[in-house]
Amino acid sequence: YGWYWMPGRAVDLPGIAVSEALTLRLVEDFIRPLMPSLMLKGLEPRFIQAKEKLEVLQAENPSARWLGKVASVQSGMPMRPPQIDAQVLEAVQMALLNDRQLNCHYYSAHNDHSGDRTLNPLGLVQRSQVTYLVATAAPHTDVRLFALHRMRSAAMTDTPSVAPAGFTLDGYIDSGAMAFGIPTPIDLKAWITRDLARLIAETPLSDDMALTDDGDGKLLTATVKDTWQLRWWALSHAGSLVVMEPASLREELAAKLETAVAMYRDCQSTD
Repeated sequence: YGWYWMPGRAVDLPGIAVSEALTLRLVEDFIRPLMPSLMLKGLEPRFIQAKEKLEVLQAENPSARWLGKVASVQSGMPMRPPQIDAQVLEAVQMALLNDRQLNCHYYSAHNDHSGDRTLNPLGLVQRSQVTYLVATAAPHTDVRLFALHRMRSAAMTDTPSVAPAGFTLDGYIDSGAMAFGIPTPIDLKAWITRDLARLIAETPLSDDMALTDDGDGKLLTATVKDTWQLRWWALSHAGSLVVMEPASLREELAAKLETAVAMYRDCQSTD
């Protein structure tokens, strides 16, 4: 009577080394959406302990100041992470943990439509700022991606979930599915400027990528996967790159660029 443990504190908290405290602080933000809430609650006291230990030792231990000297920055346009409903996240995690189906109300941005779905959860994947549930939507068996922030509500059911035969999360990711495209290799051939060639040479597109002289630039050849990510990359270098093959990709990108030019000109004419 007269005392109690504060929320986030545990009865038994053995000391941790500075290296362990640094590790906990580095992974804390990343693992939050990927860990079941019950497990995460068990780690909260350790997160607090790690933060306090590093704050106390900063003045005397150089290692405790390491977090102020390193950072991880996302490539591409910086965007704020979407908000995920806490109840939805917990329901998804519990259904995934217990191999149970999930009833949810989901908004499809592609179709601009909301509806109820029964999902068979297969895995959680963090892609940049967005957390996706890999699942099949009963009664269908094709594997799809569902953004957690688009779930308006979710509840675990008592019905066991069903996974496609031979499915593994690693295999799904390796197929290129998280790049939002068809996991089919294509032979890419493109003309690029010498400036872009110097950058690509440092971070090749594939193991078999080759760069050869071609007039004022370089000829790039590489075996890559046919994905939306490939298209975003090519369009981002529109002034320094011309896709030559496959012809279908060349025509698709050219059409997008022609549309963009027309939109810019229309905007200028209204000024």
